[in-house]
Amino acid sequence: MIGALFLLLALFPLPGWYYVALRWENSFIAIVVGVLALRSSARLWVAGAIALLIVWNFTIPIYLDRSVWFFLDIAGAALFLVIGWNVPAAKPQDAQNKDGEWVKKQPWPWWRVAGVTLAVLAGYWIAASLLTGGGGGPSDCPAYSNDGRGAYCDL
Repeated sequence: MIGALFLLLALFPLPGWYYVALRWENSFIAIVVGVLALRSSARLWVAGAIALLIVWNFTIPIYLDRSVWFFLDIAGAALFLVIGWNVPAAKPQDAQNKDGEWVKKQPWPWWRVAGVTLAVLAGYWIAASLLTGGGGGPSDCPAYSNDGRGAYCDL
């Protein structure tokens, strides 16, 4: 659900650093969702997670026109929502505590994952602002302009 929210926000004209951070955030969430799908009986959705990871990967960025990204962002948000609906959340697992007793080990709740994701985005924004003097941060698009309010992708 978090990935869908960030992709829907990408439909608006935002500074270049947001789109770079979006690649990192979507890659992280796609990996987590893919692992959850792999562990559950919803293995079909691993392919969807891999597709999301390929399109929004941060290691080899894909450069496309803004109009193409508009439709990809909508499709990606829809795919994140469908996968989130169909892939069950992590269930408590049996684990031994220090005393050797078997207990249910609780997985991370969704709000911790959301908090870590937002903290990473905020940290990236702060670092980009400090390194560029508030100019909007680095951009993964080949050309960007700075109109005084931040750097924006020209595509």
